[in-house]
Amino acid sequence: MKLSKAIQAIKTLINVGSRRPIILTSAPGVGKSSAVYQAAEALGMKLIEFRPALHGIEDLVGLPVFNEDKTKSSFATPDWLPKEEDGPGILFLDEIFQAMPAMQNALSQLIHSPHRLHDYQLPDNWVIVCAANRAKDRAATHKAPSHVLDRLTEVEVEFHLEDWV
Repeated sequence: MKLSKAIQAIKTLINVGSRRPIILTSAPGVGKSSAVYQAAEALGMKLIEFRPALHGIEDLVGLPVFNEDKTKSSFATPDWLPKEEDGPGILFLDEIFQAMPAMQNALSQLIHSPHRLHDYQLPDNWVIVCAANRAKDRAATHKAPSHVLDRLTEVEVEFHLEDWV
């Protein structure tokens, strides 16, 4: 679908209250990331971008911390993750399939409803939107695990000069 239609699809899916994560896929350089930013702006939503290939798993799940008597541990929630008081928004996972498989597995917990990651819960007024290049374009992607793909609504974007310009 054309980029302009993909932007409309994102807005429509969010407006109908779907919390099922969306993924835009295409060849590199078509404008997927720009489309997500444009959709967020049109909806008046905050956007937090996370590029998992540029981070270690601890940047997503947090560092382990011990309780007072050091008999149990948990993970400290990273401060960049959205909070309820942030208002409605989009958590944008850009270039998700460039991330190593271990990171993709960690993200799968956040992507899967009820959108939890250890003690962290994605606020109800936030949605997840992803973007990824296709493996067939040899764009440094890793194989997408089926349990991640099964949890995403895919919107395949095609290049159209008018939309790109």
